[in-house]
Amino acid sequence: MTSNRNLAGLFIILIGALLLLNQIGFRIHIDLWPIIFIILGLFFVSLWKSKGAWGFLLPATFFLLLGLYFFAMVLVSWRYANETSFVYTFFIAIGFFVTYFIGKKITGLLIPAWIFTFTSAIIFLSTFSQLSLWPLLLVGVGLWLLYSPRKRAEPDQR
Repeated sequence: MTSNRNLAGLFIILIGALLLLNQIGFRIHIDLWPIIFIILGLFFVSLWKSKGAWGFLLPATFFLLLGLYFFAMVLVSWRYANETSFVYTFFIAIGFFVTYFIGKKITGLLIPAWIFTFTSAIIFLSTFSQLSLWPLLLVGVGLWLLYSPRKRAEPDQR
């Protein structure tokens, strides 16, 4: 509990120092709003640590990565926002993977993790490609449905 108190104290000192520097004429031109997401992520990390509930790992991972991403985008004036739009779904995928590997090893967590990973990959590839990949994806799914091994129905035992 003291680590949470220390973290809160350091954060408040940092904000106070920045406001004080601003008042005496030092202009710091950085947007601090992404800190909200980092604080939210750290809050979920502290809940996971204190309660041991692995369900807090997914939002903790998502919000921490989102805050860091927004800081990076602010630093480059959102210049690469279109090219990096895939990261939102990818952060969710990473959250599921972290929950699986650090928390409970429930196979059901890997299903959404891989779905979000593949969705991110499709968004990433379609961002840099003139050719839309959705028709290719539909053809691939259709071929998989046609040629994937099927379970054989068991004969009636009457």
